[in-house]
Amino acid sequence: YLMAASVICLAASVCLLYGWLKKRRFSTEIALGVAVLFLLAGPMIYQSCHQIMFVQYMPFLILALLGIDRYWEKGKTGLYTLGVFLMILTSFYFSIGGMLALVIYGIHCYGRKLEGKNERATVKGFLCEGVRFLLPMIFAVLASGVLLVPTALALIGRSSAESSGGSA
Repeated sequence: YLMAASVICLAASVCLLYGWLKKRRFSTEIALGVAVLFLLAGPMIYQSCHQIMFVQYMPFLILALLGIDRYWEKGKTGLYTLGVFLMILTSFYFSIGGMLALVIYGIHCYGRKLEGKNERATVKGFLCEGVRFLLPMIFAVLASGVLLVPTALALIGRSSAESSGGSA
């Protein structure tokens, strides 16, 4: 099961990366070459076989990148939120770096949007758009808080047992 899931995640990552690059208007040759280099990268192959938690979040990170493009083009947040949510559920620890990469890419897309309209960035505009951009990510983080429910219940159960004089 784990090896099949690992192969599926790696294949999905490569296909999503190719699709994302094509959507970003890279030529077919460049998109295919980068996707193959991504597939054959040592860390991707090694981690897919030995320590899957290091790469299992990758398809969802690329899905969130596609969602960010969709957010800036159409104002829709569903794909962006879903990608972040699944990235957190897949790899809680590595999702922090992934979210940082998404924020950096979001800032880049904001600058590109302003450049396309021949507008200048203002502090107020940047902060307002930044808050709007971060809201779907914050929602995904809060929704993934369901992972903390068993820990919270265990802590609550332990503290109530200690306060009633019972031993654990």
